[in-house]
Amino acid sequence: MQLTQAYSPLNLGTDRRTWRDLNGDDIAQDNEIGPSNNRNFGTVGTPNRRPDPNLERPYVWEYTLGVQHEVVPGVAVSANWDNRQFRNIIVTRNVLVGLNDYTPFDITNPLEGGTVRVFRRVASKQGLTDNVDTTAADPDLSRRTYNSYEINVSARLKTGATVFGGIILERTLTVACDVNDPNLLRFCDQTGTLHQGLGAVPDIAYTKSFKLNGSQPLPYGFAVAAAFQSYNGCGNLNCQAANIWLPVTYVVPPTLFPGGQTQSVTLDLATPMSRQLGRWNQLDLSFQKNFKVRNVDLQGRVEIFNVTNANTVMQEVTAFGPRLGVPQEILQGRIPRLALQVRF
Repeated sequence: MQLTQAYSPLNLGTDRRTWRDLNGDDIAQDNEIGPSNNRNFGTVGTPNRRPDPNLERPYVWEYTLGVQHEVVPGVAVSANWDNRQFRNIIVTRNVLVGLNDYTPFDITNPLEGGTVRVFRRVASKQGLTDNVDTTAADPDLSRRTYNSYEINVSARLKTGATVFGGIILERTLTVACDVNDPNLLRFCDQTGTLHQGLGAVPDIAYTKSFKLNGSQPLPYGFAVAAAFQSYNGCGNLNCQAANIWLPVTYVVPPTLFPGGQTQSVTLDLATPMSRQLGRWNQLDLSFQKNFKVRNVDLQGRVEIFNVTNANTVMQEVTAFGPRLGVPQEILQGRIPRLALQVRF
């Protein structure tokens, strides 16, 4: 469904044009609107995106290695290594435009200073769009590799308590340089090899995630449990595995294009790894009581999530401007929950 949805004729199309209010009446007239940046806009039966007939199925090679050992009675330690190599990555190319159809110019980086190289499409290719999804021909230009190291400890103590904890170091490196728009070459190689003159990528560090949970039975059918988790700051539950840093997206103003703008260009101004959200730490507690009424087993629980009421920022504005860095989402506050389980 996801693959075919991209080619639905019901998808919305867009066209961004420049407007110069020549007579100052604040009303757009035809002679004030610039040329189209999408010549397929408004046409019937001419999609902006289509699949290559020879498109191959993507696949992943995964290698894992793990060992586990009981160091003392009731205490076991395990270590795991995981490596995934993504192959036959699908790339999208505008087959009507090539890398040679652009001319470079430099602008000032309004975030970090210095200069940023921008590429302007030649006027003869303005608005030409025929995006084709195809299989990357050169794996050196389009690839993704995931690598992780994990250590876990589990213990069952004589008191009846159980404890489990672990730490995982993981990193995903992506190379996405198989493009036909040179503006997309900025930071395209996270291994720090290709096109570093357009934006150098520093060494991408491993993200570190930590989990610890345990439970302790108490007299008279009571029990207490706790869970602590800590992730590198990021905007969703799984991004600690993807080495996501905060970008700063910048739409290059039309006035900066020498000879006039021929396409919309959006750049990432921030050096990779230079902007990240704060670390996400969360503590949860649980208290329970088991009791029996006639032949019915009951278990009552009181659970408290985010005990410390941490307000970690989970997502913030990344578009360059006066609202850059404004929080959009924070960690859900302290939440108590009552539960009753009945077995009969």
